[in-house]
Amino acid sequence: MKSLLQNIKPAYIAGLLFLFNLFVKVLFIGSNQIDIDEPFSIYWAQAELNELLGLFKDENNPPAFFILLHFWIKIFGTSIWSVRFLPSLFASLAVLFIFRTGTRFFNNFVAITASLLYTFSNIATYHSHDVRVYSMFIFLSSVSVYYLLRLYNQPTDKKALAWWVVVNILLAYSHFYAFLLLFFEFAFILCNRQFRQKLLKPLFVLLGAIFLAYLPYAKLIILRFMSAKGGTWVEKPDFQAPYSRFVEFSNQPLTAVFFLLVIGFTLFLFVKRKTKISSPEWLIFLWFIASFLFMFLISFKVPMFIPKYMVYILPGFYLSLSLLMSRISVWNKRTGLVVAGLAVLLMAATSNLAEGNNRQPKETADYVRGIMAENSVAILCPPWLDLNFSYYYDMEMFNDFGNVRQRLNGNNIYPVYDFKGIKPETLNRAERVLFIDGWAQVSDPEGTILSNLRRMFGKEEVVEFKGYKVFSFSQRRI
Repeated sequence: MKSLLQNIKPAYIAGLLFLFNLFVKVLFIGSNQIDIDEPFSIYWAQAELNELLGLFKDENNPPAFFILLHFWIKIFGTSIWSVRFLPSLFASLAVLFIFRTGTRFFNNFVAITASLLYTFSNIATYHSHDVRVYSMFIFLSSVSVYYLLRLYNQPTDKKALAWWVVVNILLAYSHFYAFLLLFFEFAFILCNRQFRQKLLKPLFVLLGAIFLAYLPYAKLIILRFMSAKGGTWVEKPDFQAPYSRFVEFSNQPLTAVFFLLVIGFTLFLFVKRKTKISSPEWLIFLWFIASFLFMFLISFKVPMFIPKYMVYILPGFYLSLSLLMSRISVWNKRTGLVVAGLAVLLMAATSNLAEGNNRQPKETADYVRGIMAENSVAILCPPWLDLNFSYYYDMEMFNDFGNVRQRLNGNNIYPVYDFKGIKPETLNRAERVLFIDGWAQVSDPEGTILSNLRRMFGKEEVVEFKGYKVFSFSQRRI
């Protein structure tokens, strides 16, 4: 009976952690509106499958999440609850593998501490409310490391090998930066002589499987890497960036300072006591520390050092901290428990369960709809915000795949890059022009739209929403 209870208890705890994660992640699922890149994902997921796959000949992201979202939407629709439940589910499932990694390869202290730190992570919460690939990226990364550790413990485990191969192929088809995790997993294998000898053949099987599976996208990833070298919208980091990312992983500066003190104190004791680090611990530390530093250093050449590209590190971060706190517990049980308790309390106290984009496309669309008249024209800039705007302006319009621009134009709403994109006859017939600015400086850095409308009209009013400004021009001069 005792043995039976010992076997049931971890699964019971894991189930509770999953349900608690799902609860806190869906509690405020609609508190932030659909915006930024989410409408692009939702819109294209409505396309026919062959048309959707055609998108990825030039798209910046591999297709796994879009394909999954395509079938999800067919069943559940495009409401905010429907589309955001999928990333919330992925973000919640990740805790199962964080917990299982702790219990199976370390101890219950590590499992529970890491799981709770992850549960209250603002970055994890943000991506659970974001209809993009990143929560899936977190989940698959957690699964990949778990099965690699299973293989380390038992290299002949064919089931673990099969899952590891499948998960890593899915990772590669989820995000290009998944290859960074694969690189460090391979480094871990190659640096362990005994493990390397036993897993050399499976390693080549994995490499071959990934190569064959990714062959259709080999050209695209090379082109993306070469174009990134010439500069992207992501800026090169400064030398404060590592601390900034560390703070974001820790929710707030106070928690970050506490974690840094824990790391410093533990490293001091490691050196003083000449503590050995096990191979599974090395993998977890590689997952966080090596990935973190590598992404920082390479970002001076190919900028990528921003939180959403680093989310695959997140479980490794909390597991690394928990391993260090576990060592404190070994040296002094009471101190270790106090440190872990404070860490979880700080994360919980600084967590924001409504973490999201903090933008107001709905209020913007409602305002425009309310003041649009027959003789009014609306200019939307930058033009790729047509999907963000139409999602709240008219859901039926948004769901009419392939016809959104046409239907917006039919409502006298014109998405443009700059003033040159506005036809003269469009403005000539308008008594009132609304300019919807959703970060227009990206496509119109010289402000040609605003300056020309001010030249043409005498009266200007502006209403501001979070992430948007609506300028209203009337009393024509010319």
